[in-house]
Amino acid sequence: MEIWTASRNGNVDAVKDLLDESNANVHKVRWSGVTALHRACEGGHVATIEVLLDRGANINARSTWGWYSPLHVACRYGQEATVKYLLVRGADWSIKDKRKLTPFKYAVRAGHASMAHRIDEWNAARLKGPN
Repeated sequence: MEIWTASRNGNVDAVKDLLDESNANVHKVRWSGVTALHRACEGGHVATIEVLLDRGANINARSTWGWYSPLHVACRYGQEATVKYLLVRGADWSIKDKRKLTPFKYAVRAGHASMAHRIDEWNAARLKGPN
């Protein structure tokens, strides 16, 4: 099994085994231009995302073809818990793809506008801190 498949399926144990025993490269880009972190974000597999980030995955990694980040992917697929987790871990909410679209725009275009607005408000409050 390849790390991208294990990540897309949320198979945490397989991801750990691949990283530990097979020396899989957490930064390796698949032929389709994405990393294992991008794949884990598709399905909202927070436990897998945590392992990948703890092992050094770039939270703002850009895909080869569209320059979209894992956060763009999570927004496109409506993975609200994943989006919040990525933001807490330091993902850039203002990052743009090659078409100049932010993760917020990805969420809106994919039909997740209410989620995008909730996250935008939550993220602004989080960055502002306690009153």
